[in-house]
Amino acid sequence: MCRTPVHGLFVVQPTTNTMNPITLPIAELKPALAGLGKVINPRATLPVLHHVKVERTADGWIALTGTDLDRFVTMRLEHPTEGPPMAVLIPYDQLVQVTKNCGKDERIHIEPGCIKFVLADSLGEQKVKHLPVEEFPITPRIKTEAITLPPELRRSIHEAMECASVDATRYVLNGTFIDTSNPKANYIVGTDGRHLYSANSFTLPLKNSVIIPNHKFLGWKEFNADGEWQMKVDEKAVQLSSRRWRFISKQIEGNYPNWRQTIPSPDDARTHIILDPAKLEMLIKLIQRMPCHDAEKYQTIGLECKEGQLLLLGKENCNEPWTRVPVLDAKAEGPEALIFLSRRFLIKALDYGLHTISIIDQIAPLRFHSKGRQMIVMPLRPDGASTPPPANHQPAPVSMPPSRPVPPPASPPPKPMITNPTSKEPLPNGTPSPLEEALNLTLQIRDKFTDGFNLLRDLSTKLKGLTLQPMDEFGEHFWNQVLAPIGECCGDFMRTPALDDLKSLTDKCRDRNRHTIMLQRLSHSLSGLQLLDEMFHLDCFCSCLLHGQHVEFEVTRRPARGQCIALFAKNDLIDQPADLGVPNWPPRHVCTREAHLQCLE
Repeated sequence: MCRTPVHGLFVVQPTTNTMNPITLPIAELKPALAGLGKVINPRATLPVLHHVKVERTADGWIALTGTDLDRFVTMRLEHPTEGPPMAVLIPYDQLVQVTKNCGKDERIHIEPGCIKFVLADSLGEQKVKHLPVEEFPITPRIKTEAITLPPELRRSIHEAMECASVDATRYVLNGTFIDTSNPKANYIVGTDGRHLYSANSFTLPLKNSVIIPNHKFLGWKEFNADGEWQMKVDEKAVQLSSRRWRFISKQIEGNYPNWRQTIPSPDDARTHIILDPAKLEMLIKLIQRMPCHDAEKYQTIGLECKEGQLLLLGKENCNEPWTRVPVLDAKAEGPEALIFLSRRFLIKALDYGLHTISIIDQIAPLRFHSKGRQMIVMPLRPDGASTPPPANHQPAPVSMPPSRPVPPPASPPPKPMITNPTSKEPLPNGTPSPLEEALNLTLQIRDKFTDGFNLLRDLSTKLKGLTLQPMDEFGEHFWNQVLAPIGECCGDFMRTPALDDLKSLTDKCRDRNRHTIMLQRLSHSLSGLQLLDEMFHLDCFCSCLLHGQHVEFEVTRRPARGQCIALFAKNDLIDQPADLGVPNWPPRHVCTREAHLQCLE
């Protein structure tokens, strides 16, 4: 093949070609790239996720696929072409740039390593960085039977998706729930905790309930205008496909909340507002023109039923009275009611065609419903008050008897958010309980340990000036007169029933934040054992604080072995983590003491 080199990325060559490339019409490629761009993540760290997989099957069908590892979108061209099976990876941005510079009636040709397009009377060629096709993620294949979704069911799925949560911390609510717990009446559910949508009047041949993840591709108009939907579901993935498009995504794992318990009983509703379905669009425009005093937060609007008429309540500022606008062609049945809600939810319910509003009282959820569809909306309190304002425009003044002015109570001094308990703090509520007395004793023990470690630090400073021979004499004295008695006392304590009482005591106070902080600080004092390294610059004893509360000892002289064993009294804290309330300290062995100290005995 003869080519004429030119500068840059383009090469002009004769139109004759011995290969059979993949031909893509620009008229179909532009909408295809728009759909694939909704799933391709431009900030993905893997280079292969920035590519589009262009493949031609053995039957000649050409498909383009994009993915972000969790979702796969595939688009098939209208007509098959001739040529052997072939697959190429093309960078998405590069393919978009080439498509923008081509006319609607033109075509581009895809070959491994290059993109060819018409350039005057010849073909222009743009080089593409080669990436093996094997690196592209494998598209999941769902082998279950396809379920046809009628238009009414597809509409309910879209409405439920618009009501689902977008909070990443509530991941299980970031999708549309298909509830199949009742085989005779399945439900489509979507909620964000402030309003809930549900629809039934249909059944699907599904064995288990499914949570379809919300994605902007599912609301794309090209996908929704491409014929009827079909759904496939297996244990891990769900597939929604149209005539030429296919969307595959992982299911949302987890248990969906019990949404049925939030639905108010229809029998409890006392007031019903019936709107004209043909006038809902005009009512939405009226609501949008109503004044709003909290447009950046709740967008509060009021509904008042009075004398069989519906009134809309709104105001421009918080300190102004409510403006009441009557709604024509609306009929109110039942006792008078006044309730406030977000106008976003009100407009959404009316846009869905839910023209009947059922009200229980001013604090119970509202129910918008029509046939088998309903939306539950939580009410708001006007201006943050606990009760709504009176119905009159200007309330009559009420004269109150004069009263003696009462000085305002003195404000207590501010308290810190977190207080560190000490043994010198006075105990509240009069006489302390036995539990508080015991905790106070543990605080005193902690203080004593702190004082002891401070003394050891001072002692270490003094010993640094001693020579080797006085240091050896002091070391023998310290082992015999200090550590050995401490080890014997610890051994007596570990063998007494007092440890069981301490365990039950710590179990009772573990749930209290103040006591938990105290126990953790008491256990943290064990890290003071590393101060022994500062005192003895000999090769007989060494301790190392590994991490957290794990301490490692190394003993090289035989006289020091017995002292180390006496210090732990054959019951080191690694063997008994629960006895002293030390959290997250699992033993490394079933019998840690025997496994680690056997050589020392």
